[in-house]
Amino acid sequence: MFAPYLVRFIKVPIFHVESLYDIVAMSLLVGTNCYQGKSLSACSADERNHIEDYRLNLQRYLGEVGGNPNNGFWTPACVGHEFINSEFYSPDYAIPMKSENTIHATLRAWVDKKPWGHQYIDSGQWPSNQPCSGIWFVSSLFDLTYSWVMELKNIIVLCSMSQCSL
Repeated sequence: MFAPYLVRFIKVPIFHVESLYDIVAMSLLVGTNCYQGKSLSACSADERNHIEDYRLNLQRYLGEVGGNPNNGFWTPACVGHEFINSEFYSPDYAIPMKSENTIHATLRAWVDKKPWGHQYIDSGQWPSNQPCSGIWFVSSLFDLTYSWVMELKNIIVLCSMSQCSL
C-alpha cells in the first residue's frame, strides 16, 4: 500500500488495485494469516478487529487518492492479492457485485479518461461481495445443480413422450 502521506506529492495519475482484505497486507501489516482461501471465517474476533482496522485505513487512503479525479482505483471486499490474472475479466470480481464494473472495465474507463466509471471501492465488509467472497459459489452451485436437474427432467419427459431412449 502506498504511504497515504505521499499520494499528494505524486503528480502523475495513479490506478490502484488492491483488496480491502489483501492477504499480503494481512500477513505483513496486520500480523495474521487466519484466512483460508477466500474466507475469513477462521479468524478470531480479535484478528477480525485488526483486519477491519486495516480495511478502514485503506478506505481513508483511497478517499485521498479519489480526491484527484485523474486517479482510479478498484478495491473489492474480497480476500486475495493478485487480481490481474483470471479475475481481470471475471464477472465474479465486480464492484458492486453482479455489476459490469470488473477490473478490466474500470481500468479501461480510466485509460480512456472517462469522467466516471474508474473509481470503485466496495462499501461493505467481507463477505458482502458474495461472488468473490466464496460464499456465492455455494448458492450458485445449488442453482446450477437445480437447473441441470430440471433440464434433465425435461429431457426425460420429452423423450418418454416421443419414445426415445437415452
